[in-house]
Formats: sequence, structure tokens, C-alpha cells
Amino acid sequence: MKHIIQHAEGCISSQPIPSREAETLGDYVRDWAAREPERPVLLAEGRRPMTYGELAELVDHYRLSINEAGLGRGDRVAVMHSGGAGMAAVCLGLIDAATIVPLNPKSTVDEIVEQLQRRGARALVAESGHESDAPAAAERLGLPVHWVEESDGSVAAASRLRITSSAVAARPGVTEAEDTALILGTSGTSGKSKIVPISHRKLVAGSHALIKFYTLTKDDRGLMLQPLYYSSGLNSIGYTTVSGASLVLMPEFDVERFFHLLVTQAPTWYGGSYTFQMQIEAHASRYADAIARSRLRLFRTMSGALDQNIADSLAQKLGVPIYERYGSTEAGTVTGQPLPWTPRKPGTVGRAIDCEVAIAGPDGARLPAGERGEILVKGPCVFDGYENDPETNAEAFLDGWYRTGDEGFLDAEGYLTLTGRIKEMINRGGEKINPAEVDAALMAIPGVREAVCFPIPHPSLGEEVAAVVVTEPGAKLSVGDVRAGAAERIAGFKVPKQIVIAEVIPKNATGKAQRYKLAEIYGVRTRAR
Repeated sequence: MKHIIQHAEGCISSQPIPSREAETLGDYVRDWAAREPERPVLLAEGRRPMTYGELAELVDHYRLSINEAGLGRGDRVAVMHSGGAGMAAVCLGLIDAATIVPLNPKSTVDEIVEQLQRRGARALVAESGHESDAPAAAERLGLPVHWVEESDGSVAAASRLRITSSAVAARPGVTEAEDTALILGTSGTSGKSKIVPISHRKLVAGSHALIKFYTLTKDDRGLMLQPLYYSSGLNSIGYTTVSGASLVLMPEFDVERFFHLLVTQAPTWYGGSYTFQMQIEAHASRYADAIARSRLRLFRTMSGALDQNIADSLAQKLGVPIYERYGSTEAGTVTGQPLPWTPRKPGTVGRAIDCEVAIAGPDGARLPAGERGEILVKGPCVFDGYENDPETNAEAFLDGWYRTGDEGFLDAEGYLTLTGRIKEMINRGGEKINPAEVDAALMAIPGVREAVCFPIPHPSLGEEVAAVVVTEPGAKLSVGDVRAGAAERIAGFKVPKQIVIAEVIPKNATGKAQRYKLAEIYGVRTRAR
């Protein structure tokens, strides 16, 4: 069949859509549009919901427009957007034609330049009127910038793409299952984020796994609290459109607005980081009426573990179960609970969902139930490897299994318990911070001879960033000078909140600082507010 729409430059364009079983998110959008065109899909307060029929037309518009800009299958397009339903529609449209590189609006211009270069972006799509450093970063690299403009303020997510240059796309048309849908970043140990390509096949497989986990149907409506530049936020677009459901997005979390949306948008589930869940639990008693009027049937926590006492209290206050999931950008969904076929077991993260899980010892040998070791995963959602990083890939996989870097054990019934992190990444309220990147920023400050950052416990964020710094002889740097120097080089959430200036940093026998001992050594803790 052919879809014919009004395109960015005002001309009528057509492009054949292949007849095939759904294998990309765009296919699922078109399928639902053909079956139930008036079914709502993207919602925003104060606007009429966008329907699947309208979303299918918008997806076609973005595909045709980005093709006219000379970009197509395999080409990488960075996206900078304030979030919400508008960003969801933009992402769905662009991945129907090309590969998207979501950018974090909190990043500095230098960080964005580095991301655009390393992730191979050929253009930037940015929201008109949204302040960010992304256009300046693109200009520095000579990349074209195309603009997302609102087209109808009365309809959720309604927009058009204004392209600023035209060319012939090498591979125009609709993307396919093996094409790369997303380019995501994840923390590494070398000071640079690792690049994770996610194909359409794996994106759809992950959507099916989560639909099975949450028993989603077309009658469900989600409220997603995570930003769409996180994999957890992007995944919500996937399992929503595959299941024919609808979605409300909250670009900036506010606890009062959250309870307001429970009533006005009537979600059947919501998901957010453990830091958001802690705020919701703390205020839930004030919003008993909103909870009583809501349609919630479950909620899920993301980006880290929620304290069991808080989880139980929140479930009791909301009157619905918490669904716990363990996964990663690389592995997708690994385990979860409760599942339709298994009960919840407190203290665990549930059983495997559409994948295999094993535990390995230091020598790679598989360990029996009850023995602690590294968690290995194999399945259709697991990525194929980091981009342009054969050395890391050699370490990341063991006989076809992905090595998560997390430690845990399986019990006799297959329930997984997490016991620690082998990797050193700092988890600040769901923001994954690479310690090596912070170290490098501190070392770049004139007068700093040596620097090591480390996590300290935080009552609501889980972890906060601290650092110990050794200065050059004669340098007169204060803690404020170091903090200001770091803020010039990295995003604010990565800047250490506690800094110790020392004469020496203790190291182990191999000459390495042990990050997770430094807080105890220096007596550093989160300051009361």
C-alpha cells in the first residue's frame, strides 16, 4: 500500500510501504492505524489525544522529510528535545527512516560535541524554542540542524519537521528489522562512554518481553516519569505502540503534578526511578483522594533498587502491586516479578523473562544455585556488542553470554538476588555517572596533580559524587576552585558535591585507588540539608 501525505516543503510525496509482518515500531503504528485509527496513543494535558491514525501520518511525514534532507537507513540523526509526547512522536518518526541518537539536555556543549562525534551523527533534529547547547555543538562540527515545530497546539504531539537543507538519501524508505534503531551510551571504565547500537529486532523483542511481564493490553495507559533520552523512557514508546495502548509522558517530575495526572489522565500503570518513588511514597498520604479516584493496577521502579520498606509502604498506600525489573541498556529486560505464572519473592529481582540467566565464577565456570558470582545473560534482547570496541567486547561476552558486571546468585527456583556491582559506575538518582570521566575532568583543572572520585550514600538519590584531589606543589586551590573547574568541564549532576584536598591518595598493591573505600578512609558523608 502507499501512504500519501503533505510533506515538509509543501509538495505531495509518496513512498511504498512494504507489505510484511510487523518488525519495527513504525510497522506496529501503521497496523494499529489500519485497525483502529481513532484509538488514542499519545496524551498531553489540555490537548486532544493523538490517535494512531494521526501518528501514522506523522511518522510518514518525518520519514519523507528526513529522506528529503538526504538521510535514510543507517544514517544517524541526533535528537535534542524537551521531552513529552512531542519527543515520542519525533523519535517514532525518525526511526522509521534512520537511526536516532538521543541527547541529554543537561549535557554541556563539549559533551554534546563528543557524543555527536563518537556516535557518528550526520545531522541534528532539535526542538524549536527549546534552549540547549546542541545546535551550537552541531554548528561547531558543521552538521546540519533541522527543526521540530509545533503544527497544532490543540493536539498532543502534533508537529512538523522543517528541514534546512536537501540532498539525495543513499538508502531512503522504511527501516527494516536488522537496521539499527537507536544509538545509546552506557558508562565504561576508560573515561569514555561505550556505544550501544540497538536494532529494530531487539527493540521489538524487548517490547514483547515487557508486554508479557506487565500483561499489557490495548486498554492500558501508561504514565512514564523517565526522560526519553534514557533507554527506560524510550522502551515505553515501544511496548505502548506494539500493544496498541496509550501513553502519557512527564518531562519534568513534580510530585504534586504526578498525583494530578493520576486523576486527569487515568493511567493504569506508571513507572519511574527509585528517587521519584521515594518522593511519591513520602507524599502519598496527602493525596489519598487522588489515589482512590485513580485507575492504577500496578507501578514499576527503574534505574536502581528501591528500599524494600519504602516499596512495601508505597504499594500499601497506592493499593496496587509493585513490579520489579532487573535489566540494562545492553541486555534489555532480564528478570522481573511478579510474573503471571510466578509469585513475588521479597529480596529478589524475580525470574528470567524471555532470556537465560546464569551465574559464573571468576574462571567463567557456571555456579550452582545459592553460590554468588557474576550474572550472565543470553537472549533475543541482548545487544550484539559495543561499537568499534573489540577489546571491550572480548571482555563483555563469555561463550555467547553477556557479562553484566553485576554480582548475584540464583536460588533453586530460578529467582535472582543481586548482591553488588562489579563495575564501578555511580548511580546518582538514576543518572549513571562514569567515575573515569569525572576523574579526567578534575585532572584537567590547572593545579590538580591527581584526582579520584567515589560514591557516598545519599538518603534520596541513593549515591552522590565525592572526590579526593591532590594538588601540584605550590598550587593554591580551594575546594570551591576545584568544584568550579569541574563545572566548566562536565554536567552539573556529575560535579562532586563533597571534595577532599589531600596530600596523597592511598592505593592498593597494584597501584590503584579503591574507590569504594575512600568514603570510609576520608570520613566523607552526605551533608544534612
